[in-house]
Amino acid sequence: MGSSGINAEYMGKQWYQRRVHGKQWYQRRVHGTYPIGYYLPESYTQKALFEDLQQQLEKHTEHLHELSERDTQRLADNKVRQEVKNYTRCTQKFRDNMVKGVEEEINTFFDENPLDHI
Repeated sequence: MGSSGINAEYMGKQWYQRRVHGKQWYQRRVHGTYPIGYYLPESYTQKALFEDLQQQLEKHTEHLHELSERDTQRLADNKVRQEVKNYTRCTQKFRDNMVKGVEEEINTFFDENPLDHI
C-alpha cells in the first residue's frame, strides 16, 4: 500500500476516534448551560428566552450527533465530513454567543437589581 493509502487509513482512524468521543462532547456543550439556567433568578425577564435558546442548542447538538453517527462509508466522504465540521462550528458559535449574551444580560440585571442580602 502506498503512503497515500496509509495516510488515508490513519485519517480514517482519527475521524472514527473523534466520532466515538463525539457524543460526550456534544452533551457537555449543552450540559454546561444547565447551571446558568438553574441559577437565573425567577425575576430575570429574559429567563424564558434563555430556556428557548437552550432548547434550540439541544436540538442543534442532537442533529450534530445524528450527523456524526452516519455509517463509516458515508463519513469517509470528504464532503460529508465537511458538512459535520461546518455544523459543529456553527453549533459551537451558537452556544458561545448564547452564553456571552446571557452573561452580558445577567451583569446588567444585577447592576440594576443589586443583592442587598449578600
